[in-house]
Amino acid sequence: MRIAVVDGYSTGRLLAAMLHDRGAQCLHVQSQPHISEFFLRGFAAAVYEADLGYTDDPRQLAGLLRKARVERIIAGTESGVTLADTLNHLLELPGNDHGTRAARRDKVAMAAAARAAGLATPYAEVFDDAGRAGFLGLEPDSPRGD
Repeated sequence: MRIAVVDGYSTGRLLAAMLHDRGAQCLHVQSQPHISEFFLRGFAAAVYEADLGYTDDPRQLAGLLRKARVERIIAGTESGVTLADTLNHLLELPGNDHGTRAARRDKVAMAAAARAAGLATPYAEVFDDAGRAGFLGLEPDSPRGD
């Protein structure tokens, strides 16, 4: 089986190595033009048949993966989730619902999806300004009572 791993960094390198050890032919795809040196240090290039690097156009990248006969696309780390979902959608491969891809990266959307499924979640709101947040009703230097 030929599998594309999007952002096979951090613990994603272990996933790619495991797939490689089980006979999968892995291709690597990068979701962003620049990757932190922290992540690059642990990148295991030897487990990949090829590293396609970064392509800013998902449709173009999907064409490359189609031509390479990729059968599955997975995210190696959280940073690769959105692109993996998008590529699966474009190539009509098995994967998550493309319409809910934001809920796999955005923590507020994630909590909303969990609530919609009937699960209890912590209260959360998004603010673009600390003053507007009002420190959830607390003064900035007051102790938080539990």
